[in-house]
Amino acid sequence: MTEKREAARGLRRDLKAALTDFAAGKSGLLRLLNQIERVVKYVCNNPNITLGEASGCMTEFIKKHAREKIKNTGLPGVKWETLYRYVNEHRNDIAHTGTEAALAGTRTAALATVLLDALLNAGRKERQPMRISEVMVVTPTCAEKWQTLADIRRTLLVNDFSVLPLRDGECGEKWQVVRAEELAAYLLVEDKECKKKRNKETLGCAVSKGRGAGLKLHYIKILREGDLVKQLTEDGSAPSAGVVLNKDKHIVGLVTAFDLL
Repeated sequence: MTEKREAARGLRRDLKAALTDFAAGKSGLLRLLNQIERVVKYVCNNPNITLGEASGCMTEFIKKHAREKIKNTGLPGVKWETLYRYVNEHRNDIAHTGTEAALAGTRTAALATVLLDALLNAGRKERQPMRISEVMVVTPTCAEKWQTLADIRRTLLVNDFSVLPLRDGECGEKWQVVRAEELAAYLLVEDKECKKKRNKETLGCAVSKGRGAGLKLHYIKILREGDLVKQLTEDGSAPSAGVVLNKDKHIVGLVTAFDLL
Protein backbone atom coordinates (compact mmCIF):
# COMPACT_ATOMS: atom_id res chain seq x y z
CA MET A 1 0.00 0.00 0.00
CA THR A 2 2.85 2.37 0.74
CA GLU A 3 4.22 2.01 -2.80
CA LYS A 4 0.79 2.71 -4.28
CA ARG A 5 0.41 5.85 -2.18
CA GLU A 6 3.85 7.06 -3.21
CA ALA A 7 3.01 6.38 -6.86
CA ALA A 8 -0.21 8.39 -6.53
CA ARG A 9 1.74 11.32 -5.03
CA GLY A 10 4.34 11.21 -7.79
CA LEU A 11 1.71 11.10 -10.52
CA ARG A 12 -0.14 13.99 -8.88
CA ARG A 13 3.02 16.12 -8.85
CA ASP A 14 3.67 15.41 -12.53
CA LEU A 15 0.05 16.04 -13.50
CA LYS A 16 -0.04 19.30 -11.55
CA ALA A 17 3.18 20.47 -13.22
CA ALA A 18 1.74 19.67 -16.66
CA LEU A 19 -1.51 21.47 -15.85
CA THR A 20 0.39 24.54 -14.61
CA ASP A 21 2.57 24.64 -17.72
CA PHE A 22 -0.47 24.24 -19.98
CA ALA A 23 -2.36 27.05 -18.21
CA ALA A 24 0.72 29.28 -18.48
CA GLY A 25 1.07 28.51 -22.19
CA LYS A 26 4.46 26.87 -21.71
CA SER A 27 3.36 23.51 -23.09
CA GLY A 28 0.63 22.18 -25.35
CA LEU A 29 -2.42 20.08 -24.60
CA LEU A 30 -0.68 16.88 -25.65
CA ARG A 31 1.67 16.90 -22.67
CA LEU A 32 -1.28 17.28 -20.29
CA LEU A 33 -3.11 14.43 -22.02
CA ASN A 34 -0.01 12.25 -21.76
CA GLN A 35 0.08 12.79 -18.00
CA ILE A 36 -3.61 11.93 -17.75
CA GLU A 37 -2.93 8.71 -19.65
CA ARG A 38 -0.15 7.86 -17.18
CA VAL A 39 -2.70 8.19 -14.37
CA VAL A 40 -5.14 5.97 -16.27
CA LYS A 41 -2.54 3.21 -16.69
CA TYR A 42 -1.69 3.41 -12.96
CA VAL A 43 -5.32 3.32 -11.83
CA CYS A 44 -6.26 0.43 -14.11
CA ASN A 45 -2.95 -1.38 -13.55
CA ASN A 46 -2.64 -1.90 -17.29
CA PRO A 47 0.23 -0.28 -19.27
CA ASN A 48 -1.54 -0.90 -22.59
CA ILE A 49 -5.04 0.35 -21.79
CA THR A 50 -6.38 3.30 -23.79
CA LEU A 51 -8.26 6.30 -22.46
CA GLY A 52 -11.52 5.02 -23.94
CA GLU A 53 -11.12 1.49 -22.61
CA ALA A 54 -10.47 2.80 -19.10
CA SER A 55 -13.76 4.67 -18.71
CA GLY A 56 -15.34 2.26 -16.21
CA CYS A 57 -12.14 1.80 -14.24
CA MET A 58 -11.63 5.56 -13.93
CA THR A 59 -15.23 6.15 -12.86
CA GLU A 60 -14.79 3.68 -10.01
CA PHE A 61 -11.55 5.44 -9.02
CA ILE A 62 -13.28 8.82 -8.85
CA LYS A 63 -16.21 7.35 -6.91
CA LYS A 64 -13.79 5.98 -4.34
CA HIS A 65 -11.46 8.95 -3.95
CA ALA A 66 -13.42 12.03 -5.07
CA ARG A 67 -17.09 11.01 -5.06
CA GLU A 68 -18.39 14.59 -5.01
CA LYS A 69 -16.75 15.15 -8.42
CA ILE A 70 -18.98 12.58 -10.13
CA LYS A 71 -21.76 15.18 -10.34
CA ASN A 72 -19.67 18.33 -9.99
CA THR A 73 -16.58 18.42 -12.19
CA GLY A 74 -16.21 22.17 -12.04
CA LEU A 75 -17.84 22.69 -15.45
CA PRO A 76 -21.54 23.70 -15.19
CA GLY A 77 -23.86 20.87 -16.16
CA VAL A 78 -21.05 18.48 -17.10
CA LYS A 79 -20.84 15.32 -14.99
CA TRP A 80 -17.77 13.09 -14.74
CA GLU A 81 -18.73 10.44 -17.31
CA THR A 82 -19.67 13.10 -19.87
CA LEU A 83 -16.46 15.03 -19.24
CA TYR A 84 -14.39 11.87 -19.56
CA ARG A 85 -16.10 11.02 -22.87
CA TYR A 86 -15.41 14.53 -24.18
CA VAL A 87 -11.72 14.33 -23.28
CA ASN A 88 -11.38 10.92 -24.89
CA GLU A 89 -12.92 12.31 -28.09
CA HIS A 90 -10.54 15.28 -28.00
CA ARG A 91 -7.60 12.91 -27.51
CA ASN A 92 -8.62 10.88 -30.55
CA ASP A 93 -9.13 14.03 -32.61
CA ILE A 94 -5.66 15.34 -31.75
CA ALA A 95 -4.14 11.94 -32.54
CA HIS A 96 -5.72 11.87 -36.00
CA THR A 97 -5.75 15.52 -37.05
CA GLY A 98 -3.30 17.27 -34.75
CA THR A 99 -5.92 19.96 -34.05
CA GLU A 100 -6.14 21.46 -30.55
CA ALA A 101 -9.33 23.44 -29.88
CA ALA A 102 -9.91 25.87 -27.02
CA LEU A 103 -12.85 23.80 -25.76
CA ALA A 104 -10.66 20.70 -25.68
CA GLY A 105 -8.19 22.54 -23.45
CA THR A 106 -10.90 23.71 -21.04
CA ARG A 107 -12.38 20.23 -20.70
CA THR A 108 -9.03 18.47 -20.37
CA ALA A 109 -7.88 20.93 -17.70
CA ALA A 110 -11.15 20.37 -15.80
CA LEU A 111 -10.65 16.60 -15.91
CA ALA A 112 -7.08 17.04 -14.69
CA THR A 113 -8.27 19.01 -11.63
CA VAL A 114 -10.68 16.18 -10.76
CA LEU A 115 -7.82 13.69 -11.01
CA LEU A 116 -5.67 15.89 -8.77
CA ASP A 117 -8.27 15.66 -6.02
CA ALA A 118 -8.64 11.90 -6.43
CA LEU A 119 -4.87 11.29 -6.48
CA LEU A 120 -4.42 13.41 -3.36
CA ASN A 121 -6.83 11.17 -1.48
CA ALA A 122 -5.38 8.01 -3.05
CA GLY A 123 -1.95 9.04 -1.77
CA ARG A 124 -3.12 9.34 1.83
CA LYS A 125 -3.81 6.84 4.56
CA GLU A 126 -7.54 6.54 5.08
CA ARG A 127 -9.01 8.75 7.80
CA GLN A 128 -5.60 10.21 8.55
CA PRO A 129 -5.03 13.98 8.59
CA MET A 130 -3.08 15.38 5.66
CA ARG A 131 0.65 15.82 6.21
CA ILE A 132 3.17 18.18 4.66
CA SER A 133 4.91 15.33 2.82
CA GLU A 134 1.72 14.76 0.80
CA VAL A 135 1.53 18.26 -0.70
CA MET A 136 5.11 19.60 -0.75
CA VAL A 137 7.21 20.20 -3.85
CA VAL A 138 10.10 17.73 -3.58
CA THR A 139 13.72 18.97 -3.86
CA PRO A 140 12.79 22.55 -4.78
CA THR A 141 15.06 24.94 -6.67
CA CYS A 142 16.96 27.28 -4.36
CA ALA A 143 18.46 30.72 -4.93
CA GLU A 144 22.13 31.40 -4.19
CA LYS A 145 23.67 34.72 -3.15
CA TRP A 146 26.22 34.56 -5.97
CA GLN A 147 23.50 34.44 -8.64
CA THR A 148 22.61 37.59 -10.58
CA LEU A 149 19.13 39.00 -10.24
CA ALA A 150 18.64 38.40 -13.96
CA ASP A 151 19.32 34.70 -13.39
CA ILE A 152 16.93 34.52 -10.45
CA ARG A 153 14.26 36.40 -12.41
CA ARG A 154 14.65 33.91 -15.27
CA THR A 155 14.29 30.96 -12.90
CA LEU A 156 11.08 32.38 -11.44
CA LEU A 157 9.61 33.10 -14.87
CA VAL A 158 10.57 29.88 -16.64
CA ASN A 159 9.31 27.66 -13.82
CA ASP A 160 6.28 29.76 -12.88
CA PHE A 161 7.55 30.01 -9.28
CA SER A 162 6.39 32.65 -6.82
CA VAL A 163 9.23 32.13 -4.32
CA LEU A 164 12.75 30.71 -4.24
CA PRO A 165 14.21 29.54 -0.92
CA LEU A 166 17.56 31.01 0.12
CA ARG A 167 19.48 29.34 2.94
CA ASP A 168 20.86 31.76 5.52
CA GLY A 169 23.47 30.13 7.74
CA GLU A 170 25.72 27.13 7.33
CA CYS A 171 23.57 24.78 9.38
CA GLY A 172 20.25 25.63 7.80
CA GLU A 173 18.91 27.08 11.08
CA LYS A 174 17.23 30.02 9.33
CA TRP A 175 15.64 30.15 5.91
CA GLN A 176 14.62 33.07 3.78
CA VAL A 177 12.89 33.36 0.40
CA VAL A 178 13.16 35.63 -2.60
CA ARG A 179 9.59 36.55 -3.49
CA ALA A 180 8.61 37.43 -7.05
CA GLU A 181 6.76 40.59 -6.00
CA GLU A 182 9.76 42.04 -4.13
CA LEU A 183 12.12 41.21 -6.99
CA ALA A 184 9.73 42.83 -9.47
CA ALA A 185 9.52 45.99 -7.36
CA TYR A 186 13.31 46.19 -7.07
CA LEU A 187 13.85 45.78 -10.82
CA LEU A 188 10.96 48.00 -11.87
CA VAL A 189 12.75 51.34 -12.23
CA GLU A 190 12.30 53.97 -14.94
CA ASP A 191 15.99 54.59 -15.60
CA LYS A 192 17.19 52.03 -18.17
CA GLU A 193 20.82 52.14 -17.04
CA CYS A 194 19.82 51.63 -13.40
CA LYS A 195 17.60 48.70 -14.37
CA LYS A 196 20.45 47.15 -16.37
CA LYS A 197 22.83 47.50 -13.42
CA ARG A 198 20.32 45.94 -11.02
CA ASN A 199 19.83 42.95 -13.30
CA LYS A 200 23.59 42.37 -13.23
CA GLU A 201 23.82 42.61 -9.43
CA THR A 202 24.26 39.46 -7.42
CA LEU A 203 21.56 38.61 -4.93
CA GLY A 204 24.04 39.07 -2.08
CA CYS A 205 24.92 42.56 -3.28
CA ALA A 206 21.28 43.60 -3.74
CA VAL A 207 20.32 42.43 -0.26
CA SER A 208 23.32 44.00 1.49
CA LYS A 209 22.42 47.56 0.45
CA GLY A 210 20.51 48.02 3.64
CA ARG A 211 16.99 48.73 4.71
CA GLY A 212 14.92 50.69 2.21
CA ALA A 213 17.56 50.63 -0.53
CA GLY A 214 18.15 46.94 -1.20
CA LEU A 215 16.12 43.89 -2.12
CA LYS A 216 13.98 42.69 0.75
CA LEU A 217 14.01 39.01 1.74
CA HIS A 218 11.50 37.25 3.97
CA TYR A 219 12.05 34.65 6.64
CA ILE A 220 10.06 31.51 5.96
CA LYS A 221 8.43 28.95 8.20
CA ILE A 222 10.41 25.75 8.82
CA LEU A 223 8.40 22.55 8.52
CA ARG A 224 8.94 18.81 8.82
CA GLU A 225 7.58 16.14 6.50
CA GLY A 226 5.41 14.69 9.26
CA ASP A 227 3.82 18.03 10.24
CA LEU A 228 0.08 18.36 9.67
CA VAL A 229 -1.07 20.63 6.85
CA LYS A 230 -3.73 22.13 9.13
CA GLN A 231 -0.92 23.64 11.23
CA LEU A 232 -0.36 26.15 8.42
CA THR A 233 -3.75 27.76 9.04
CA GLU A 234 -4.44 27.01 12.72
CA ASP A 235 -4.25 30.69 13.68
CA GLY A 236 -6.88 31.58 11.09
CA SER A 237 -4.45 33.33 8.78
CA ALA A 238 -3.78 32.56 5.12
CA PRO A 239 -1.23 29.74 4.65
CA SER A 240 2.30 31.02 4.29
CA ALA A 241 5.17 29.38 2.45
CA GLY A 242 7.41 26.99 4.32
CA VAL A 243 10.56 25.00 3.67
CA VAL A 244 10.56 21.35 4.64
CA LEU A 245 13.74 20.13 6.35
CA ASN A 246 14.85 16.61 7.26
CA LYS A 247 16.49 15.65 10.55
CA ASP A 248 19.87 16.81 9.21
CA LYS A 249 18.36 20.23 8.46
CA HIS A 250 18.72 19.77 4.71
CA ILE A 251 15.91 21.06 2.53
CA VAL A 252 13.74 18.30 1.06
CA GLY A 253 10.64 20.24 0.08
CA LEU A 254 8.76 23.51 -0.26
CA VAL A 255 5.12 24.30 0.43
CA THR A 256 3.29 27.40 -0.84
CA ALA A 257 -0.38 28.31 -0.94
CA PHE A 258 -0.44 27.08 -4.55
CA ASP A 259 0.48 23.55 -3.38
CA LEU A 260 -2.62 23.47 -1.18
CA LEU A 261 -5.05 24.17 -4.01
